[in-house]
Amino acid sequence: MSPQPADLFGSYSLAGAAPDDPRVAGAARVLAGCVPRELLPAGPPDHGHAVLRALFDDLAPAQAEVIRRALNILAEEGS
Repeated sequence: MSPQPADLFGSYSLAGAAPDDPRVAGAARVLAGCVPRELLPAGPPDHGHAVLRALFDDLAPAQAEVIRRALNILAEEGS
């Protein structure tokens, strides 16, 4: 079974971490590996999109940074 995002955040204990915590990069790589590429639109992610902003607002800062970085990784792999 593939890792799930909730397991990822719990296992990396990022809820109280800062966005520049060294574990963020590794967590972003793991999360990017969980996302089916065909679900993503072409092109770079729009981190200012209302849906992403709402998601980021509901997460701890390091968790939001994991998602930002994972989206960037996926965009780079797709180009």
